[in-house]
Amino acid sequence: LDRSCLSSADASLASMGEVSSDEESMDSVSVGCERHQVVEKELSLIVSVLRQYVQGCVGVHSIPRARRPLVRCRFKEDSTRLDITLNNRLALENTRLLKCYSDLDQRVRLLAYTIRTWARSHSVSGSS
Repeated sequence: LDRSCLSSADASLASMGEVSSDEESMDSVSVGCERHQVVEKELSLIVSVLRQYVQGCVGVHSIPRARRPLVRCRFKEDSTRLDITLNNRLALENTRLLKCYSDLDQRVRLLAYTIRTWARSHSVSGSS
């Protein structure tokens, strides 16, 4: 057991056999694995709902190992792309903020669309 990265309290507990960094690592791996399985099930449910109930939605697929797991698709009619993420509160707050801005002035929506289109065409957008 390499105790160099443990705090002194953790090191003394580990030496008494009360705490094992290997056991802690296995616990965190187990929890991470369980969480990943839950995320995959949630994404799978979203994919099946989109495929079964949303007409014109094509290219539906999940990306469970992304930084923010998501389901991606597009609409056949106008090629509008859709990303659905899980547990991404920041994106939700950003959406609410943009909605408030557009409620204040109708030109905000056009401005945001123009900036987004320009950013994508110049490859400076965070999304692909």
